[in-house]
Amino acid sequence: MAPLMLRRIPDTVDAVQAAARGLRMHTYAALSRMARLQEAVEGDAGEAEVRLRLTEEHGVPLLEGEVRATVTVRCQRCLEPLELPLEAPFRLAVVPEEGAAAFLPGDWEPVVADPRRLPLLSLLEEELLLRLPHIPRHPEGTCRPPEAPATVSASGGREGPFAVLARLKTGG
Repeated sequence: MAPLMLRRIPDTVDAVQAAARGLRMHTYAALSRMARLQEAVEGDAGEAEVRLRLTEEHGVPLLEGEVRATVTVRCQRCLEPLELPLEAPFRLAVVPEEGAAAFLPGDWEPVVADPRRLPLLSLLEEELLLRLPHIPRHPEGTCRPPEAPATVSASGGREGPFAVLARLKTGG
């Protein structure tokens, strides 16, 4: 039987049937379809490149591949936009219950889901979310923190942000 090829990432897939047919896919998914990812990044433009195949090993559907995307986040050092390339290789074994995961080979990551309605788009989104840094920053030395706003003193000169605190402490 010839491998099943899809042009568009479906929200769900029958992993048992797709694995039996040797599903292979190289396509793109709009990032705007990934709501949780959209909450973590800025803007919804762009696409994720997806390469995957669904096979069966030891009677278990196995989803292998990679998802890549470039997203924009806010640098937590300079507060400017930061384009961040994400690469997420995966090898997931689809099991219907937690107990079945104990029988998988050690290099397989279990995904507990109904194999007849595998949430494919959601799994790809999760792989990208796992690659987002907790504190996104430009590489060291390529940005600088925003300057603290200066205040104007009563005499009309500019003073730093802590001058007010110093005056309160000294009673001035």
